[in-house]
Amino acid sequence: MSLDTDTVDKSIKKVIKLNIRSNHRALFVILGSKGFQKVPIFHHLLKQGKVKEVSTLWCAKENSASFEKNNKANLSATDDCFTPYYCSYSNIEDISHRCFNLVILQDFEAVSLHSFSVALNVTRGGGVIVFLLHDLKDINDLKTLNLNAENKLSRFSKRFALSLQSCPNSMILDDNLNILSSGPKLPENQEFDKYFNKEKIEDLKLKFEKDTVISSLLSVCQTIEQAELLLKFLEVLKNRTFRNVFSVSSAVGRGKSAVLGLAIAGSLAFNYSNIFISAMCYKNVNTVFKFLLKGLDVLNYKEDDDFDLIQSVNPKFKNSLTGINVFRDHPQSVRFIFPEDIGERLEQAELVVFDEAASIPVHLLKNLFGPYVVLMASSISGSEASSPYLYRNMINALEPSGALESQSGKLHKFTLNDPINYANGDSIESWLNRLLCVEPAISSHLSCGFPVPDRCRLFCVNRDSLFGGSKQAEDFLQSLASILTSSSRIMNADHLLNLADSPNYQIFCLLPPLTSSKQVLSGIICALLVHLEHGIPDHIVHCGTNLDASISNCFNDWKAQNKTTARFLPTQGAHVLNIVTHQNYRKMGYGRRALQLLQEFYEGKCISLDESLESRCKVADGFEENPTESPILQQLTEIQPDNVEYILVSCNLSSETLRFWKKSSFTPVYISEKKVN
Repeated sequence: MSLDTDTVDKSIKKVIKLNIRSNHRALFVILGSKGFQKVPIFHHLLKQGKVKEVSTLWCAKENSASFEKNNKANLSATDDCFTPYYCSYSNIEDISHRCFNLVILQDFEAVSLHSFSVALNVTRGGGVIVFLLHDLKDINDLKTLNLNAENKLSRFSKRFALSLQSCPNSMILDDNLNILSSGPKLPENQEFDKYFNKEKIEDLKLKFEKDTVISSLLSVCQTIEQAELLLKFLEVLKNRTFRNVFSVSSAVGRGKSAVLGLAIAGSLAFNYSNIFISAMCYKNVNTVFKFLLKGLDVLNYKEDDDFDLIQSVNPKFKNSLTGINVFRDHPQSVRFIFPEDIGERLEQAELVVFDEAASIPVHLLKNLFGPYVVLMASSISGSEASSPYLYRNMINALEPSGALESQSGKLHKFTLNDPINYANGDSIESWLNRLLCVEPAISSHLSCGFPVPDRCRLFCVNRDSLFGGSKQAEDFLQSLASILTSSSRIMNADHLLNLADSPNYQIFCLLPPLTSSKQVLSGIICALLVHLEHGIPDHIVHCGTNLDASISNCFNDWKAQNKTTARFLPTQGAHVLNIVTHQNYRKMGYGRRALQLLQEFYEGKCISLDESLESRCKVADGFEENPTESPILQQLTEIQPDNVEYILVSCNLSSETLRFWKKSSFTPVYISEKKVN
């Protein structure tokens, strides 16, 4: 049955047409129970826009098989040619390395921010993203949108709904495709030259037409940037210039891991025998292996005849690929090994590849260099990326004055800027990164200079105001999230949900001396994240927070072993989950000052004698309908502290961290050999 698109609003058609031309993505939010029936229209509009093959992804919470059956029955009367690929959110990783022109998301109460991010990132430039909000009827209902079924009134969900109305390249529609709202308009003169990269890559291939290995592998690249980087890697591998380290960084989705995989395929063609791939998390190297196999394919290697695959027997890896044995000319091997296990196996190594290298602790990484070629890649912006500050620390540690000096090696740094799936300047990418707070937003130096720590003041953050969606709140949230994640190995977007909505959380910020209201939000020197640990019934041993169960593992073990004798089990305590100082203000006493003021606050020493107990407010923990009336920062003198009998911290122990906590009057009560991830 053909679809009549003549009645579709011209503005909708125009947005899709402009995005196809600019190779950017468009977002449509459809309110109403019949929205799913309109999805084939977007499929048809993309075809009219001369998209050759419109691949479609449909994400939902249901089991994929049953959902696919029911949905096909509902849509069959609309368009027989519309055949989406159905995926449940629990299986979202299965499609993380594929691309689609049309992506549909429904059942938002079941979606994690990670799944949400993956679904948007697999949308091609010129494509369309559709959000189906079945339970909402008009634009005023958006404030009731719930991304987390456990929190009926969610701070983050409200902020998400507000951001939808201001997202560029987006429209909010009813289930008859009437326009209810549209985001800021983008320039209409942007045009993407879809032949530019192909022509440049072909020119590069012509220069190496006599080298079948290099020319064949270059044909797999999608951007000229990617091709030029691969060429540099292949030339180094071909010339066997050992003791060199090559590091590439970029935002997520620029093709770094693909280059690593293709380079490994090239090294096998250049007769490298012992190759190791390493990363802190196995899923980081899925793309590396995928493009390694693509590289072998274009080099005419045949599975079983020239190589065989090694799959993991570890159930955590789900039979994933962990190695390859090549036997075309002579025995060659590629193996995945975790960084902590790789050291003793490097004696015979010729090539070592680290994916997401910035997430590997520097003290471990710098001992893994030697008389072989090292290729490294790090994502420093976007969901699941490593903190850019950790990347900078890694580079500083590996510069000539660092780890490579003893190896007589040299560090070469590269950056990729062009996205693989869409064009630069894509507004959906910018909107998503800002929504998830996964772009660095800390200035290298604060305008306050370096104030005396004793003059700095600690403030409590009002979470209702912080996630209220105002411009001032958004700017402060970006800075706060950047500081809290600056020491994180992975910037996990799902942690933001906990920061917004997990109960018993308190956020504190150390700020420089204030001389005007403008400076209140100008610079965060230190941030603390605290969770209140409540009394524990005899039949339950529980500690910690939904943020990350591993954070409290050490303390959990101690409490489980000593729950009958520990005197403070039934009491309430404050668990310092995270304390992070601005990167350029560390080891100057600001962290100790923040802890000192936090202790004084819980001891009741900050209470103003000029205020009555009734006039003081508790730290905001429940959801407020109108947070705009409250300031983002609350003075500690204005807040009645919770009744806390102890303050605790659980962390990886080193001589440096032990000195820090002891200087702040903390006493070790339990030490475990287990690491806190």
